[in-house]
Amino acid sequence: MGCLHGVGIVFGNTAPHNTQNLTETASALGATILTALEASKATYLVAGNVLRLPDGSDPYITSIQANPKLIVVSTEWLSACQAEEWKVPASSYLLSPFSGIKVSITNFGARERDAVVLQLKQGKANYSPELFRHTTHLVGNRPGGNKYTHAREWGLFIVHHDWVLDCLKVGHRLDERSYNIDTYTPRVTSAAPLASGGDHQRHPS
Repeated sequence: MGCLHGVGIVFGNTAPHNTQNLTETASALGATILTALEASKATYLVAGNVLRLPDGSDPYITSIQANPKLIVVSTEWLSACQAEEWKVPASSYLLSPFSGIKVSITNFGARERDAVVLQLKQGKANYSPELFRHTTHLVGNRPGGNKYTHAREWGLFIVHHDWVLDCLKVGHRLDERSYNIDTYTPRVTSAAPLASGGDHQRHPS
């Protein structure tokens, strides 16, 4: 009987790992592999990052919406279980809410900017002061500006700062569509801190 016998697992974006190999590993350890739509019966969401799949599907968000109590772990947790031959505690393998996200920010004052950058780094985002085509997210507190214009042209996610705060609060990535900076109604304030490369087409901060 494997060390994950009867444990329900759903997979998110497992890049750069091979999903088939991970599935085979989990199955060999006795886990029950579930789809994102079956996540209500799962205990763990295993992913390499929090991003959507290349085809645009989003098993990460779909799974969490189906089961907000999912324990979101990196693929290294599965490897550790295999190596140790027991269900390793997940605490050292929790996947950060911004893992894999490449982000820039816009329309913040100097003090606000420092706080937002700190928050993004707390969530393990890959922050850059410049905007690139390979950037995945632009965070701001209002629409407008050159970065905003380029981000729209490039089809990037443009979200209000409240998205950052709420993701950190719940410990996982939330659906960006609910925080679209063009339609989102912000809270009274969201600038207070929570705590004291490739493509050369870019736009500086």
